[in-house]
Amino acid sequence: MLHLIYVDPRFRGRHLGRQLLDFVVDEAREKGRKIIPSCSFALQEFTRHQEYADVWAKTDTKYSDSYSS
Repeated sequence: MLHLIYVDPRFRGRHLGRQLLDFVVDEAREKGRKIIPSCSFALQEFTRHQEYADVWAKTDTKYSDSYSS
């Protein structure tokens, strides 16, 4: 489960969040795992970019995790 991707405000706008997400996705692919994006940023990226579909463990809840709000 991907709980949170956080980039310090001083470093935002440099695509570091996307780079972190890509690192996690690449590792999931290598290990044959799926990701449940409970972080709003990760969910937004998974929704926008079809290239994450192979690792996305989709559920019926808004945040793909019944414990998130």
